[in-house]
Amino acid sequence: MVWLCGVDGFKEKWRAVLGNFTTGEVRLLDRPLNEILDLPERPVIITVDVPIGLPDDIAGWADK
Repeated sequence: MVWLCGVDGFKEKWRAVLGNFTTGEVRLLDRPLNEILDLPERPVIITVDVPIGLPDDIAGWADK
């Protein structure tokens, strides 16, 4: 089975969404990051949302 994982900071922990693209199963977990990195599902990809400081008003920003 192939698991993928997306992670974002959430209330002093990390929220992970695991998706199994073989079975369609989806799981939502709130755990410390070290536990997410050591999940028994062993996701083949783990993506982490990192804030990059975009401005509040980004209308037309990509056109510059």
